Amino acid sequence: MSMAVDLVRFFHLVGLALGFGLAIYADARFMRSLQRPTGAADLAALRQIHGFVAAALIVLWVSGLTLLALRTGFDPAAISDKLRVKLCLATLLTVNAVMIGRVALPMMERAGGLAFAALPLQSRCLLAMIGGASAASWAGLMALGVFGVFKTMAFVEIAALLSLGFVVSFTGALTLAVLAPYLQAGMGGVFRLLPAALFAAAPLHRRRDEQCATSQG
Repeated sequence: MSMAVDLVRFFHLVGLALGFGLAIYADARFMRSLQRPTGAADLAALRQIHGFVAAALIVLWVSGLTLLALRTGFDPAAISDKLRVKLCLATLLTVNAVMIGRVALPMMERAGGLAFAALPLQSRCLLAMIGGASAASWAGLMALGVFGVFKTMAFVEIAALLSLGFVVSFTGALTLAVLAPYLQAGMGGVFRLLPAALFAAAPLHRRRDEQCATSQG
């Protein structure tokens, strides 16, 4: 029995590591669309990554439920608060994966040729919320698997602590969505505005010089 548990735990950790790593890679690749249009190759790569993440989720569910059966026999009284939070996060990730496949990727495909910053604000915020939920959920699952302190914490305590991660993730993602057009302009936008401001100010300086010369004469 011990060998079977260890083997299932191995596949569970593999699924968790793959899902977490691929989710981070997908977010990093998506960030490239902040300033440049999303091409067909980018969309195809994101579709492929999403398929791998979905496969990792399946491995996570199958191995996790198998471990649950081996350890608790699905007896509710034997399921710890930590495992309950894990189940909640895995469910959220599954719903979010469906949202990515049914909403986020089709939205980006319909807007092919546009940079993220060029999308309407509502679309940018929706994509940001989906990405923020994915990042926070995977990070939460990874934290539950790494840090032993969660074993002795109550459900409410774990949920409250992980909620901070969701707040940070959503705040960062929505801030990026709102500021995306300004970030796209970058310093180039500032330098494009400076000449106009300088040329507009030049006549004023000339008029002041002329007024000074007249008064002195």
